[in-house]
Amino acid sequence: MIMDEIDFTKLPNFFLIGAAKAGTTSLHDVLRQHPDIFLAKRKEPNFFNTEDHYALGLNWYQETHFCKAERYPRRGESTANSLYWSTVVAPRIKEAYGEREVKFIATFRDPVKRAYSYYWMNVNNGLETLSFDEALAREEERLRSNWERLQRSGLGTYGYYRGGCYATLLQPFLELFPRRDFAFFLLEDLQQNFAMTMASLAHFLDVRSDFDFKLIESNSASVPRNLELNQFLHHPSGPLHRLITFFTHRMSYSLRHQIRNGIVKANLRPQIYIPMNVETERRLRERFCDEIERLEIILERDLSSWKTA
Repeated sequence: MIMDEIDFTKLPNFFLIGAAKAGTTSLHDVLRQHPDIFLAKRKEPNFFNTEDHYALGLNWYQETHFCKAERYPRRGESTANSLYWSTVVAPRIKEAYGEREVKFIATFRDPVKRAYSYYWMNVNNGLETLSFDEALAREEERLRSNWERLQRSGLGTYGYYRGGCYATLLQPFLELFPRRDFAFFLLEDLQQNFAMTMASLAHFLDVRSDFDFKLIESNSASVPRNLELNQFLHHPSGPLHRLITFFTHRMSYSLRHQIRNGIVKANLRPQIYIPMNVETERRLRERFCDEIERLEIILERDLSSWKTA
């Protein structure tokens, strides 16, 4: 990474690190309502978890995602795969920030439901062609054979079980940063106790806790209206991509992604999932049992509802 003179008044002082498909997008959209909080305009900057972005350095990260953010007491960003790639991300943030205070927020969801939601997201994005049972059975093999590519790009593709091993994934962060600098929430907290949860989070970030946040439900289950367009938006290639690049290469990085994400959202319609196979769910809950029990200790919360169907 390029290490020039860094002005930390222009860099984030908190990170929403995940987990993926556990309410991070909704929380990102809610937090940005607060007048004392600046959140990177593009959710998922993917800086610390992506090799190509990280190599550009902190100055690029600052100018691309945090331009004019210095007047805000709290500056943050949301990259759900930061938790998934914690063994890479946590040391990089520690190296960059040293002993400076930095806070972390993580949201969690029943890992079985998260795995199934993540599976359908990959299906809809053209990244998954196997059945859910087949994808689980081949997960270790696919991760092993694609590990270098996935790690370089900071992606969590194929990590249906791995992405729900929250206790294991948290460990690299907890080893490098004080426990007091973490706030942990469940998706249910946002859904069932929204006002109390947001007041607690505002207190954690040391901003006005009496601010009237408005609930936003983002990233609801959806399917592309046009699969070919969706696949092109996520994996651009060919003459059309070269033509678009010719006309957009002078645009800022953030503006290009804002336009792309707007088209992606416009191409989606609501979806109801096919119910998970009962036996698949039972086996998956058994696999997650140890992880859930370890997370209960970290969070000091009862998560017994996650252990049974």
